Amino acid sequence: MNQLDTDLERLLRKMEVEQKLAEMNLQFAQNLEAIRALDENLYDEFRNYQPKTLRIEVDNEGLVNLRHIQTGDLAYNEDPRIQSGKQVDAFLRAPAPLVINGGHNNESSNPKYRFARMINRLQEDLGNPTLDFADFEKKPLPLLVVNGVGFGYHIELLIERLDIMGVVINDGSKDSFFASLFTIDWQRIIDYFRMRGRFMLVQFDKEPRPLISSIKGAISSAGAGHLGSLFYFSHIKSDMNNAFEDIFKREVGTLLEGAGFIEDEQVGLAHTVQNLIDAKPLLRSVGAVKDLPVFVIGNGPSLDNLLPYIKKNEAKAILISCGTTLSTLFKAGIKPDIHVEQERPYAIKQWLERGTTPDYRAGIKMIGLNTVHPETLGLFNDSYIIAKPNDIGTDFLRHIGIPDLMEAPFSNPTVVNFGFSVAVLLGFRNVTLLGADFGMHDADKHHATSSIQFDVAEREDSQRLNMVEVKGNLRDKVLTQYFLNIGRQNIEQFLIDLDGMTVMNPNDGAYIQGAVPVPEGQMKDLSAEIDKPLVCGEIFSEIFEVVSDATSVDSKTLKSGFLKPFFNLRKHLKLPPKKPAADEFFRIMVEQSQLVQSSHGGARLLLQGPVSVFAFFFARSCIWVDDEIAQYNYQLIRSCYNDYLSFGFGLMRDAPLALDDLKHDFETGKTY
Repeated sequence: MNQLDTDLERLLRKMEVEQKLAEMNLQFAQNLEAIRALDENLYDEFRNYQPKTLRIEVDNEGLVNLRHIQTGDLAYNEDPRIQSGKQVDAFLRAPAPLVINGGHNNESSNPKYRFARMINRLQEDLGNPTLDFADFEKKPLPLLVVNGVGFGYHIELLIERLDIMGVVINDGSKDSFFASLFTIDWQRIIDYFRMRGRFMLVQFDKEPRPLISSIKGAISSAGAGHLGSLFYFSHIKSDMNNAFEDIFKREVGTLLEGAGFIEDEQVGLAHTVQNLIDAKPLLRSVGAVKDLPVFVIGNGPSLDNLLPYIKKNEAKAILISCGTTLSTLFKAGIKPDIHVEQERPYAIKQWLERGTTPDYRAGIKMIGLNTVHPETLGLFNDSYIIAKPNDIGTDFLRHIGIPDLMEAPFSNPTVVNFGFSVAVLLGFRNVTLLGADFGMHDADKHHATSSIQFDVAEREDSQRLNMVEVKGNLRDKVLTQYFLNIGRQNIEQFLIDLDGMTVMNPNDGAYIQGAVPVPEGQMKDLSAEIDKPLVCGEIFSEIFEVVSDATSVDSKTLKSGFLKPFFNLRKHLKLPPKKPAADEFFRIMVEQSQLVQSSHGGARLLLQGPVSVFAFFFARSCIWVDDEIAQYNYQLIRSCYNDYLSFGFGLMRDAPLALDDLKHDFETGKTY
């Protein structure tokens, strides 16, 4: 090849590169308009975006790649289109859905809750059939989680080859997503998932737990049937992404846990109405910020060693006891200023009566969520309520015209979460968590040794189930469970939102990001005594108020007013007599879910759990099996769904204001 040929070839390649760059810039401009129509905030973020860790490169052959700015390494080992195609081929050869638990763990705690029994029996009847993915590319895929975007070629291939009903696209690097704006047609992807019965969620989560939380939120609108067959596709392999995938796959199975049901919501509504009729003061505003020390006291195993410190400083801090902690403090001769409860069962009253005395409870200010049993609040001379987030009782409070309703943020899932939320709402910014372990180093020592849990018949060894290791506060690792772990994460998230907050953590439990670890021996004694009755009296009189508008509420007015939208939904919640095709079922499911989600009058909270769970069972049991089994499973699900809705609507018609009356037998550990 002579010099002229060489120069000509170089010129042609340069022209090809320039043409490639022009095509990419045009694609970027078109994609910006596409995401602008989808999300104005996303558009604002990326229209002038400057990548920090990845940059796009086009070589002399016109081949694009991504280069890590810090290390100089290329993100793709070969042509990104070829590499993405190989990944998709491998995924389609061996599809493996993730396991989501559709059962209900609360059956034993209240046998009167029919939903739990029906769901668990349905799960047994359906069994675990062998799944057949021979027609994987022909049948609707309920939900696909794609972690990693890069140039996005794999996303285009996946929607070309699969019938995807729902997709969650996540990338912890916005630089990576930014690159895809130059290479693939996002308008086509957006249009695909705008079709009836489909949905798309785009996230930028670096950690798997926020992603799981976002999926849960999206599913509440799109319908939990998508969870019946959830698949995971990982685009870019790295140690960080592998760790992300491991945690995601381990914890995503809990997505349906906590789904509400009619019986539980009915009890919460009844308790709320009765508490208002009983003139329990409701939190109406947040207390003025104070720097006074507060002890939020849980009943974890670390409380044993911390009791002497609490006793020594009892007069120098406001003491807030949480749940069963009260009985432990009673035995130790320590009296809190405030006690909090969040659970609604009647049995909470029994536990308090067994673990304390009327004389001891006198003078303690009791704060419960609006759902707490009226008789539990009645054990205390001075009791108050705070609105629970995402609760039918709280919806009712809004219905009767309470403006600017103040809720207890991050008050679930443990009573310590509620205790910490109460401390913040009262205005305190100097908090020490005591006995708030959120984990343990010995599975047998899950509570303080003098806890009432060890005094009565607690036969189930559930404390040892599903233990996982997490970072310890005063040691490398501790054991924890799902709900304890969520409780810790909720406190961490709450602390992110709080300014000027000091939280001390002397517990030998789980590490809490944002709290200061302090070994027990290094805890400093407080200096000055507090006039605690005066302080608490002033706070409570300023921020709690009796709501008088609910005293005339009865079943008739409730059904004709607040619950009317709920009863109006009954005719819309039907499944066809014969099993529909999977794609048609998803359209039905999405329409029902959206109808429920857009409803008022408590209808959403009463029905979103049942609608979601039954849709889940359809997607899990009627798609990847042969037609005969699918038809049989569908009829089981439909029959159970109809039976439960008939029961639930009947319950709300006949006894919407019935209080929980299930009692606990301390000798046998059973309820009656």
